[in-house]
Amino acid sequence: GWINVMTAGWGKGPAIDVLCERLGIGLDQVAVFGDGGNDVSMLEHVPLSFAVEGAAPEAKAAASRQLGRVEDEAVADAVDALVRGEMPR
Repeated sequence: GWINVMTAGWGKGPAIDVLCERLGIGLDQVAVFGDGGNDVSMLEHVPLSFAVEGAAPEAKAAASRQLGRVEDEAVADAVDALVRGEMPR
């Protein structure tokens, strides 16, 4: 499943910190994926951040890495690679 956290007055970046605290993990254990302007704070905040092909220019600029198209399973393939301890291509 997917989780999208957005509290009034906050963005996704600070929400990631709340999730990390609740899960007892650090930002170094998180990867995020985005494509829109509403993802920018999250993409900037998490060191391992991915923008998918076709993402808004501000999302691409905020992400540390780029991926292929969602329709081509780029996100699913990246998650599989991360689970195997590999860096997505």
